[in-house]
Amino acid sequence: MNDALLEVDELRVAFAHHGGAVEAVRGASFRLGRGEILGLVGETGSGKTLTGLALLRLVPPPGRVTARRLVFDGLELLSLAPAALRATRGARISMIFQDPATSLNPVFTVGAQLDAVLAAHTRLGRRERCVRAVERLAEVGLPDPERILRLYPHQLSGGMQQRVMIALALAGDPELLVADEPTTALDVTIQAQILDLLRRLRAERGLSIILISHHLGVVSQTCDRVALMYAGSIVEEGPVSRVLGAPSHPYTRSLLGSIVTGQRRKQPLAVLPGFGPAPGSLPPGCAFAPRCPVAIERCRIETPRLVAVNGRSVACWLAETDASNGSAQ
Repeated sequence: MNDALLEVDELRVAFAHHGGAVEAVRGASFRLGRGEILGLVGETGSGKTLTGLALLRLVPPPGRVTARRLVFDGLELLSLAPAALRATRGARISMIFQDPATSLNPVFTVGAQLDAVLAAHTRLGRRERCVRAVERLAEVGLPDPERILRLYPHQLSGGMQQRVMIALALAGDPELLVADEPTTALDVTIQAQILDLLRRLRAERGLSIILISHHLGVVSQTCDRVALMYAGSIVEEGPVSRVLGAPSHPYTRSLLGSIVTGQRRKQPLAVLPGFGPAPGSLPPGCAFAPRCPVAIERCRIETPRLVAVNGRSVACWLAETDASNGSAQ
């Protein structure tokens, strides 16, 4: 990808544990192009949210973030001084957190919270900030934005709270938006509206978006590319149509097999036995091997690395072997 806005190489997030360190994100690598939407998908505990937090250096202590490269538009994020980090985070890179009900401050009005963000990331005067706040609320589709400014978060529905969160994230005119499960707590109709809003913002603003989700249907409808995470590592990454249309990694195939579709409505769902390993209890070799229906002995001994296979990147010995034999899809 020649015009990458974000380059992530060997990202690791570790926590001190009993005199050692446990890695919750293990060598994640990906690129994000300008104006592109990347879906980051995996089961609960796979490291998706920590990856998003690490990009903004928001991993709470005692977490430690390292990377070979973590570059945003030429800036090495891990080496930014505090002042430069404050000028970047919230202004050029913003995050929508998973639960707006707990992310919005309950004791301040929507207007006060928007004003605080605008005061921190723009040089607008108070009157101009009020005008900008109304514009942002209107941009995310909230009716009667002047009235919304005077309300407290508990006076809004879940969908309206999520739109306020998006307005707050957009207040500083960012180039990159990290959206952590932005539709999880919403009903299906509101989910569709929020996803439509993200697509519209990408089209109108040229935003780059990382959409963190566990829902492959949401990703297939919204994203250009997708990265599947398992036990802290990316196991398959590439264009949505290629990865979800003809998955190479057994984990991706298992996730897709567990989804009810019109074509498979009368067929039994695939079952993925067991649970993902805890960060401190990873098996040797491939972390997915104990649950993998096609694992071979090599999978239980050697850890595969992401390699280019059939128009995507895959960390799987079998996919690599099939590609070299010319039998992979």
